[in-house]
Amino acid sequence: MTASIETIVIPENHVAIMLTALGESPQLSQNELPKAVRQEYLRHKIIADRMSLELSDRDLLHIVCSATRSESLPKPPSKTVARMWKDKDLKYGDPVMAKWRGEWLPCQILDAQVRNVVVRFFFAPDERNIDVAHVKELPEDYDLDEYLESLKEKG
Repeated sequence: MTASIETIVIPENHVAIMLTALGESPQLSQNELPKAVRQEYLRHKIIADRMSLELSDRDLLHIVCSATRSESLPKPPSKTVARMWKDKDLKYGDPVMAKWRGEWLPCQILDAQVRNVVVRFFFAPDERNIDVAHVKELPEDYDLDEYLESLKEKG
């Protein structure tokens, strides 16, 4: 049986490293990798298997660089809310958006770790522990005052 980019399963840690090198969120799936990167990975993986070698982080970086050589430079990585908290761009009580029951809602940030963010939604006094992938910076054009007024009207 011959391997193809449709049938190969790329280990999650390899996907995360290559997505990070591309400036994307490491939580995405292997299907989010560009086709050229997946093809280059397959070429390297076949040769590495033939030689009984494991692909290293440097190999993965080489794969991404080789596959994207003709493209423009990758976009700079966007800061996660956890990184903004660590860099003190966000502080206790600052408004952010968090996904709750399938809907993006404004809330206050209380704490942040690498994988989780502790928030308090404006409509509930309880603190919630939300995955960092489901928390983002409040958009500049978002009218927080209008949202808070609508909560007051609902009672």
